[in-house]
Amino acid sequence: MASIRGKDLASEIKAMEGEGKGANHIRLHLAVISHLFNVARREYGSLHDHRPQDFADAEATYSSEG
Repeated sequence: MASIRGKDLASEIKAMEGEGKGANHIRLHLAVISHLFNVARREYGSLHDHRPQDFADAEATYSSEG
């Protein structure tokens, strides 16, 4: 998980959009990733420079579209 970067998430989002996935599907996918990072952070300590706000911003984008 520590090797996942914002650009990785961006390319995953673009791939899902290319597959015709809807905004709600993408928002839920990001919510799961956000939850996994939060659990890892809480249970195992800090994960380099990821911040919950990074995921919340992306989720807000898709929740307002869908």
